[in-house]
Amino acid sequence: MRIHDLLQVAVDREASDLILTVGSPPVIRRHGSLVRLDDSRLTPAETEGLLFQVLSETQRLDFQARGQISASYGVFGTGRFRLNGFRQRGTVAMAIRIIPSSVRPSLQMTLPESVLRLALGAGGLVVVCGSPSSGRSTTLASLVEAINSNRAAHVVTLEDPIEYLHKHGKSVINQREIGTDTTDFETGMVAALHQTADVVVLGDLVPAVTRIVLDAAAAGVLVLAVMTACSAVEALTQLANRFPPDQQPQAQHQLANSLRGVVCQQLIPKASEDGQVAAFEVLTVTAAAREHIRQGRWADLRKLLEDSSEQGLTSMRRALAALVAKGAISEVEAGMRSTAVQVS
Repeated sequence: MRIHDLLQVAVDREASDLILTVGSPPVIRRHGSLVRLDDSRLTPAETEGLLFQVLSETQRLDFQARGQISASYGVFGTGRFRLNGFRQRGTVAMAIRIIPSSVRPSLQMTLPESVLRLALGAGGLVVVCGSPSSGRSTTLASLVEAINSNRAAHVVTLEDPIEYLHKHGKSVINQREIGTDTTDFETGMVAALHQTADVVVLGDLVPAVTRIVLDAAAAGVLVLAVMTACSAVEALTQLANRFPPDQQPQAQHQLANSLRGVVCQQLIPKASEDGQVAAFEVLTVTAAAREHIRQGRWADLRKLLEDSSEQGLTSMRRALAALVAKGAISEVEAGMRSTAVQVS
């Protein structure tokens, strides 16, 4: 069994993921649903062999020492993939994300204009959040392409691993992979500022870089960063709570001054056809939003996002309702997603 053959099948079937684990057939995720490729059952020797087909000797040693590994991987003529290999119950398993060969031009995608505008500012922090597999990486890459098409800038990305490959356009884009090109996000972020980056793109806004990111955004660098959070307000409370209690008022003040906006997204099955559609909650920092952030009035900020008709402020509930009105998603799906956001 060859991993390349399985990856080709996954690509041909327009899958988003390939999952390989002992005792189960190869499984793909297609439009959000799991589909078995056949009736076979993978053996421990097969899953280990499939993983080792794509790892270098150094990566094999790393996997054997740590029991897990993340890496990007490309197959000529097939595509690029984000690989996560790990041990479970003493055997090897893999989850592989299929990465489209290119990013469609941003303005042709379903990104709201309010989201695209966030990326075209000269400086500040833009957070893209959601759950894993919600399309955050695609949105982030699309925002990079929007910059690349509209602005002459030096863009430095820090990714773990690199997913989409960007070509130089109006901008010069340097892509750095954690563990290969730099040791960690914190080191890479500090280096990017010394490299005179106009734009820094973080595949993960880890706690260690929070203060550096806020300082850079306040100094005029545009920082685009991914976080795991189920709402825009939750992302901001997470950032504020990364600081000790006596430093939180200062952190909130700096966050209010440097933040351009937060985008939170979900991928939802379409109502009448295969595929998924994205719903976007958008919090653009208006004067009222800025004051709520500065004072740490998170409940008031949430209410503003829900009730305001001001441009650039769209709650997830209203985004879902708009998709239902268009017939893009069902009322049942919208209700489930709205409830999940409210509970969290």
